[in-house]
Amino acid sequence: MKAKLLLLVSCLFLSMGAFAHMLWIETAAKGKAGVKQNIKIFYGEPAEGKPEMVKDWYSDVKEFKLFVLHPGGQKTELPVKIGAKYCTSEFTPGKDGNYTLMISHDAKDLGGTTLYQFNAYALVQVGGTNTEPANTGNVLALSMPTGVKKIQEPFHMNATVDGKAAAESHIAVFSPSGWNKTIKAGKDGSANFIPLWPGYYLFELTNMRAESGQINGKDYENVWRNATIRYEVIK
Repeated sequence: MKAKLLLLVSCLFLSMGAFAHMLWIETAAKGKAGVKQNIKIFYGEPAEGKPEMVKDWYSDVKEFKLFVLHPGGQKTELPVKIGAKYCTSEFTPGKDGNYTLMISHDAKDLGGTTLYQFNAYALVQVGGTNTEPANTGNVLALSMPTGVKKIQEPFHMNATVDGKAAAESHIAVFSPSGWNKTIKAGKDGSANFIPLWPGYYLFELTNMRAESGQINGKDYENVWRNATIRYEVIK
């Protein structure tokens, strides 16, 4: 029994280590009502310095669906164009408020008995509103205030699993200077971060747990999920 438990733990860590890749959404942090908002979606490992070509994306990840959550709670799917280096989309905010771009995609191919789910978010502030965005309803989510922060200005983030606090979870931070670190959230799933350099930061929350089901005619016993969000910091 002990040997089986050790084998299971080893497999879980191997799966997590082998799948450090992620999807992330790039768009302007601030928008204007009636003005088109351009969107780019990338895939890769930020620590390696550049995203992967779309033809090299894992499994069917490039077939993800992109949605925008409007200030009133309405959820709309956005058309996506597949390019060589990244995918693109666009939307036009109809009124002031906070908009959340969101992806949640289960890859059809398993890693052994592990299902890989990619979640990505981007926040767009239209007008003067600067509050926490609405709950996306996804299993794994990472949220923070909309808008743009300045260097040395601390800001707060929340990690959730199944809509509840992801207690003592670990959030990876990739900075524009190439430096990265991991922040441990508290028991309430919250964490604080103080940016030191201007530019775009990428945050990633990862979760792995035993969970059974079937996809593409194959049974899985574990689910690996990650959630990313990109944030702009200015001087």
